[in-house]
Amino acid sequence: MQRAAQNFFTTLGVTFVPGDGKGLAWNDRAGELIVRATLQDLETIEAAIQTLNRTPPQVNVKAKFVEVSQEDSKALGFDWYLGNFLMGNGKIAASGGTQPSFAGAPSTANPSGAFPGNVAAGTTIAPSATDQILTSGLRNSAPALFSLTGILTDPQFKVVMRALDQRQGADILASPEVTIISGRQAQMKAVEVKTVITSFQFGQQTGGGVTGGGGTVPSDRNIKTDFQTVDAQEILARVAALPITEWSYKADAGTRHIGPMAQDFKAAFKVGGDDKSIAIVDASGIALAAIKGLSEKNEKLETQIKEASTQLAVKDAEIKALKERLDKLEKLISRLDK
Repeated sequence: MQRAAQNFFTTLGVTFVPGDGKGLAWNDRAGELIVRATLQDLETIEAAIQTLNRTPPQVNVKAKFVEVSQEDSKALGFDWYLGNFLMGNGKIAASGGTQPSFAGAPSTANPSGAFPGNVAAGTTIAPSATDQILTSGLRNSAPALFSLTGILTDPQFKVVMRALDQRQGADILASPEVTIISGRQAQMKAVEVKTVITSFQFGQQTGGGVTGGGGTVPSDRNIKTDFQTVDAQEILARVAALPITEWSYKADAGTRHIGPMAQDFKAAFKVGGDDKSIAIVDASGIALAAIKGLSEKNEKLETQIKEASTQLAVKDAEIKALKERLDKLEKLISRLDK
């Protein structure tokens, strides 16, 4: 500390050279600075200390890190309908979407007057929800908020505005708070801590009479046989359904433990020599398989989140295109009204 103070004052022009009669000492226990120097140097040092003693303005920063589910969605869509209009002097009828059979005047070629199909044979096309619809604004079902219909226009049209607002929830990951000197930088992080089991060290006998020195479990491939693959997702589901309780051995009632019962473990995984004990090799293997299953599940969820983000971007583009079409339609309505 004394060396730092001396270097600081040296930058201000106060030099401390051996033999010049000047000196500087720092009492660390009392927090006192003792200086011997010329009057001019002492004035410089006093001004510097007064500057250092000023309390700088401080800023208190609060932040919240919130994780919002990717399933949250808000959308606005328009269902466009285009009614029947005639072409070719009334000989050709057209409309948006699908069309049911037309009921026209009977003729020699068409005694029933219906086309296409035959009423007697039951081959006519019935009305459908997709009749006259050009495009649907939303893939998900949503309530209709507003409808606009042009009945006496040529061609007839109808537009239905639908809105969708879905929210699954949000999780607050952290609410950090920090006080810093004004003008300085501070850093806040929302950190998720995950525990990964890398090794086991147990000083007890394993089931089946197989144990190694130092509490380790032999796992050499050359001493094993009858290999079979396991479904990590199924193991994870069984672990989730396995009852876990806190308990004590009758012979040591003062010591508490947490774990499953051997009977439940045996019934769930069908491993081990009996249903009275749990082998360390089985417990560790099942734990690692469950961790692997959880990792696969997490990767699948991340892929689904990316796909959902892509779909949302496509939706935004479709909504923009529909808004442009609505603007054109409004201009067309304005011209028709004139």
